[in-house]
Amino acid sequence: MIELKDGIYYKAIWNFEFRAGTGLVPTEHDGNVLGALFTTDPERKVWTLTYRFRYYVDDIHDSSSQDVKNWYRAEATGPEYEIWEGTQKAINTMAMIQLSKLNCVMIESDKAEDQLKKIQELPGMNVEQKLNSEQEEAKINVRPSSALN
Repeated sequence: MIELKDGIYYKAIWNFEFRAGTGLVPTEHDGNVLGALFTTDPERKVWTLTYRFRYYVDDIHDSSSQDVKNWYRAEATGPEYEIWEGTQKAINTMAMIQLSKLNCVMIESDKAEDQLKKIQELPGMNVEQKLNSEQEEAKINVRPSSALN
């Protein structure tokens, strides 16, 4: 899950969809990839790249779906521009391999309100908001909302 909340600086969030049996590395199911680059380091030297592959198995478009989700996470240390440059190359390659269009939105904020507004610019996004009453922070589960036709 990608959590948008105050204090986490998100550089960017992206997604792309893919079709079963297509691309340079064909898959058995239609699906999508969702990813984010962020840091909790005040000096912005340690970065986290998180992404997940989702393989559609039903037509449910919220967190109750039984779709298969595989999450991955990596950390990198370095200047923001270098980390972002490497991340761009990697995500562009992933989308290209699947013959897919990459959708990316630059967040560049550590404020949950800004993050929420920007992420809704991504095509097909469905944002589930859960409020934590003790900390008054929004925790948001992000998932592209429409299956491929």
